[in-house]
This record gives sequence, C-alpha cells and structure tokens, in this order.
Amino acid sequence: MHNLIGLLLIATCLGWVVWALRNPGPVALFMAVGAIFTIGYYGLPILLIERSTLRFLPAYELATTIGMSALYFVMLSVGVIIVMRRKWGQKSEFAFGPLDRILEDHWWPVTIIANLACLYYLATASQTIYQFESYDAFVASRSVWSSIIAFFSTLLQAFTALNFVKAMQNGQKVRIAVAGAGVVAQLALSAMGAHRTLFIAPFLFVIASMVMLRQNRMAGITLLVAIAALLAYSPFAVMLRSGSWNGTQDVVAENFSYSEDPIDEMLQSIVDRGDILQSNSILKAHTDANGVVGWQYYYSVLVLPVPRFLYPNKPFVLSDTGDMNGEASILAWHLAVSSAPGSLTAFGAIVAYREGGWIWLTINGLLNGMLMAYLLTLMSRGQYLSQAFYILGFFNWAVRKVPPSLMETMAVVMTYLPVIIVLALVGQLLAGQGRGLRRKSENKISQAPAATAS
Repeated sequence: MHNLIGLLLIATCLGWVVWALRNPGPVALFMAVGAIFTIGYYGLPILLIERSTLRFLPAYELATTIGMSALYFVMLSVGVIIVMRRKWGQKSEFAFGPLDRILEDHWWPVTIIANLACLYYLATASQTIYQFESYDAFVASRSVWSSIIAFFSTLLQAFTALNFVKAMQNGQKVRIAVAGAGVVAQLALSAMGAHRTLFIAPFLFVIASMVMLRQNRMAGITLLVAIAALLAYSPFAVMLRSGSWNGTQDVVAENFSYSEDPIDEMLQSIVDRGDILQSNSILKAHTDANGVVGWQYYYSVLVLPVPRFLYPNKPFVLSDTGDMNGEASILAWHLAVSSAPGSLTAFGAIVAYREGGWIWLTINGLLNGMLMAYLLTLMSRGQYLSQAFYILGFFNWAVRKVPPSLMETMAVVMTYLPVIIVLALVGQLLAGQGRGLRRKSENKISQAPAATAS
C-alpha cells in the first residue's frame, strides 16, 4: 500500500512540473519546485525503502504516514488551483511607492551594501544548530536582536539575487559580475553551516527572481544546477554534522572525501531524508495518545511580531507548551531519541494533524494552498520590495518546509508583517513629501506670471 501511495504522490508532483512547463508563471513554477523537493523528501525514501530506516516501520503505520503527506499535498494543490483559476490577486498590486523606485534606481549602493552585509553576517554568525553542541546552546545564543538581524540579512540576500537577475536580463556585464560574485560568496560561506537547505538558499533566491521576471528557461537550468550541487554537497553536510557534536568540524572539512561510489553515496544521503516520515509517525502516535494542541500554540503565532525585548516571556513559536520542547521537531527528537537537546525534521502534514486530526489536515491543506497562491500572486505583481518578499516566500514555502502547514505559513507572514508595515509607512511618508514638493513647485510657477505683471 505504501508503494502505491508513494507513486500517487510522485505522479501528483510530476503533474505540477508538467503544468509549469506548459503554463509557466510565478505560482505554477513555485509549485513545481516544491513538488520536486516533495519527491525527494517523501517519494524517493518510499520507493527506495530498502535503503531507508523506514523499512523497520510496520506496513500499516508506514502507509498511514505517507498517506498523510500525500493527502496534504493533494489538498494544498486544490487550494492553489482554486486561486489560479479564479485569478485572485491578479488585479491588485503590492507596492511601497517611492521606496521601490529609490532601491531600484540606486543599483550600485544597494547591491554593494547588500553583498557586504550578507557576507559579514554569514561569516560571523552561527546560523544552525550544527554549529553548536546542542539545540539548547543554539537557542541560548539567540540574542534579542539576532532574529531581526537574520531576517534583514535574508532580505538583503534577496536584493542581491534580484539585482543579479535584473542585470542578466539587461545584459549589464559589470553588474552581473558584481552581484554574481556576491551570490557565489554566499554559497561558499553557507556551505560550512552543514545545513543543506541554507546551502542552496542563494540558488533558490536566484531561481525565484528568474521565475518572477519570466526568465523561465534560465530558472530551469539553474534549478538543475542547484539540485546537482545539493546532491554533491549532501554527503559533505552529513559529515560536517557528525563533527559538530565533538568539535571536529574543521578536521572533517579538511579531510572529507567521497567513497568509491560517490553516486551511491549522494543517493543515500537523499534517501535518509526519510527521517521526516519517521518523525511524522512518532508525532502521530503522540497526538493520538495525548490530544491536539491547545490555545497557547496559536497564541505563539499571534504574538510573533512582538519583539522579545517588549515581551521577554513570549512563547516559543508553534509550541503547545510555550517553551521550545513543545515545537514539533524538538518534540519528535525527545520522543524518538532522548530528553537530551536536539531536533528532528517535522513540518507540514504532521503539524496540521497535531492541530486537529484528519479532518483539519484536509481543510488546513486547502486553506494553506489558497493563502500561499494568493500572497505569491500579489507579491509577484508588485515592484522591487514586493518582489524581494516574493523571493523569501518562494524559498520558505517551496524548499525550507516542503510544504508547510497553514500555521507555519502564518508564522512566516507574521514575521514579515511588522517589517512590511514599517516599509509601507516609510513609502507613504516619502510619497507625501513628494506630493508636498510638487505642490510648492506648482504654486511657484502659478505665481510667477502675476509677480512679473505687477
């Protein structure tokens, strides 16, 4: 049964790839990229189950787990199709007024500042748990401002990618070289984080920019390059992770080498992503035994925009207990491994299931598909800043969590919301000043003839 469900999931994913090839657009191509990663996260571990630890799961449990993921992706697809068919968001524009024009007109300072700031952050900040002794140490290292700094660094990465693709579109060789050097440097610095998703983030920012600017052929080529780079990097990342816990990461990096069969080694590192399905199985059993999450889980998303210096005891996001131990990935680690700090990958279908069982999982997927499709459509039709937010949404929803649940999508929206509001206010302020200057200029012109006559 699990093989059949796995094949149906893969067929649905391939359907999105075919659709995007025939009808390319910002939403269809977003879904196609998400579908490709869904195959890698869920489909391949099922098809190659004998190479995966999933083979130790009981047949019924395995079928239920992959069925949960397949049902969620199908309902997500239905939600996306509803928005695409009804063309919601295609008659609106998400813009920030003069602020968009200022950022786009000042190409050189924006690109250089974005490059330098991103490279400084990537070179000096610890971005992942794999650079710490434990998850507790990683969380403890997060200062009040670290999340804000990390967010703006990611936004600046989007600026770099967007400027790179626009320079390619206009055939500006010097600008291509400057922005492209920033993208390459980001890739090199991200590699030491031992996090596969963050490693390919610069690739995905460029791909999202190409998708939005209708550079579809180049987006496809870049995606193939990104997948090849991910396959090559994956065994290296696994070795770096093993060295992170005993302080030998530098030694591992210097002495890493592929086995006699590197293709097999790369394939195995992808098949090992079956741990997501194992996490789903563990969390489903826990939810069935203990019930769904409570009000604090939703409250943690609602108060997410409030800075921690204003709300020091703000609950850990998407936790049903208020602390980090109630978040799905960390809870899965505690249930599967031990009470020691750590986390397993858990998102999407199982997070929706924790909120309300099978019925809510179905509704959650439908609503989430509609929400993502609407927001991506709206942002892709905007100007410079809106395009940058499209890139961030593309990365977070198509690759970082494949696919996210509705509340995980909302957590991203709530993270961006304060920044969007501030930028929109700045845009309105600049627009108001511009109107004031124009009125003064018009008044001077209208008064000039009268003064001359007198």
